[in-house]
Amino acid sequence: MKASSHLRSRVAFAVLFLMGANLLIGNSYRAEQDTWISVLLASVVLVLWTFVLARISKLFPGKDVFSLLAMLPKWIGFPLISITTFYCFSQTVITLRVYSGFVHIVSLPNTTILILLVLISLTVWFFLLNDNEVLYRFSYITIIPIIFIVLLLFVFLAPMFRAQNLFPIFYNNTGDVLYCTAENFAFPFGNIFLLLGISFCPNEPKKERNVWILVAILACLLTLIIVFQNLLLLGGKLSNALDFPYNFAASLVNVGDFFSRIEVFSSLFFFLSAIVRSAYLMKLTSRGVQRLVSVSQKAVAFPLITLLCAYSAIAFENTNSVFNFLQVFPYIAFLVQFGIPLVIWFVCERTARRKNEERGELPKYTFRML
Repeated sequence: MKASSHLRSRVAFAVLFLMGANLLIGNSYRAEQDTWISVLLASVVLVLWTFVLARISKLFPGKDVFSLLAMLPKWIGFPLISITTFYCFSQTVITLRVYSGFVHIVSLPNTTILILLVLISLTVWFFLLNDNEVLYRFSYITIIPIIFIVLLLFVFLAPMFRAQNLFPIFYNNTGDVLYCTAENFAFPFGNIFLLLGISFCPNEPKKERNVWILVAILACLLTLIIVFQNLLLLGGKLSNALDFPYNFAASLVNVGDFFSRIEVFSSLFFFLSAIVRSAYLMKLTSRGVQRLVSVSQKAVAFPLITLLCAYSAIAFENTNSVFNFLQVFPYIAFLVQFGIPLVIWFVCERTARRKNEERGELPKYTFRML
């Protein structure tokens, strides 16, 4: 029973980490009414990509990205660890700046963004000082109301849906659809490689692979619900023009006095998803720093949080400047999310094969796939 509870918490965390950004930051709507096709294609790529990650997890269970990169020769491992560390840190900065800007606009217009950044940073610091299990349990508690709100909004807004918003299919060109597919995979689906190190079922390799696939499918389904709601209600052009299309859609719900401001109520739980995402990314950042300078994670926790808060405040002039950067960010993310896992996969296969050869379990040139 206890093992089952741990598995549920880990699955909840992984799903929330993958799709949480879609609640506010949203997907790329460059393909406009064809965006759902792009998200569907990105979902297929994500599910296929999980086979690679499940294979890595099977070969070296419990090892995170930085532990796996440490297996490389120092001349290549050190730069890749540095890149991954900065990548995690920069994503945390983006998340904090966008969500603090969102709360400032929607819920607390009289509160300065700096105060919101400090409050979020202190919350992230709390999770940074505690074990991962605390974050997993918090994710499980958080994802239940989030799923309920997502489904509730979809039902309430369904009478206002217009099917013609999805047509004509491939109105622009297939190039926009494929470009949008790459963008939607790069942010945030491609971040699934950062989940390496989380052992869902460490003693059952086949079940472990199935859980990886389940996480990908659940995140994709929830994302597709959000995308279809935005397209059917707002259309492709308006969804592409809005910074927070999902929150705008939520603001159209008006069912009695209790639900007259449901977007404020829902934004609270969406904000909690940002906490989960930021806390995990900062945990990874601290592990990366630990690998680079050989200090304990708790020793670098406060300096990292201070740097995070300060950099989030000065890196971007306003929320719009963050969204301008997000137009470039997928290019960087795509290279990191594909390049580094492929290098790790190659090293894991080669290391595992060498060990098996030493034990006489495999012929010299055998390459065992999934």
